[in-house]
Amino acid sequence: MTSEDRLELVRLISRWLASMHDEDLVYGDLSWKNIAFTTSPEVRVSIFDFDSTRLIGARSFTGQQAVHTIDWEDPAVSEGPPTLDSDRFRFALLAFRLLVSGDLNASIDPNAVARGLQGLHDTDIHRLSRLWRRACGPSGTRPTLVEWCVALGVSDC
Repeated sequence: MTSEDRLELVRLISRWLASMHDEDLVYGDLSWKNIAFTTSPEVRVSIFDFDSTRLIGARSFTGQQAVHTIDWEDPAVSEGPPTLDSDRFRFALLAFRLLVSGDLNASIDPNAVARGLQGLHDTDIHRLSRLWRRACGPSGTRPTLVEWCVALGVSDC
């Protein structure tokens, strides 16, 4: 998978998750287990496993307790249902793992961003580095998906 394909995949997921959040929906379980994609003839993505999805502040549509994928837990949330903020953390983690580290189990390291990103201008890399730094912060301070879209060059988010 090329760096351009990885960047496009992250852009597609950011656009999708931003649209969920625009409708006051929390996805709740963003991880590699719930994403299928192809790069040929173009990058396309399918998201599945919506059993943790909920309106903000409501129970999941299935009524089940949220199940959190190992190595995708939000360190700021020890228990309770998924939130917009936990979706934001998981997106940041997915983007970091896909664009920077190449390690599907890596933790976010904002200092590694400058070394790992390809296909973006220095200004974008600096902006993304700041977003990853904020994503590691406390709940309520994490970047929105619209902020990620802007930094990733997604125009219709």
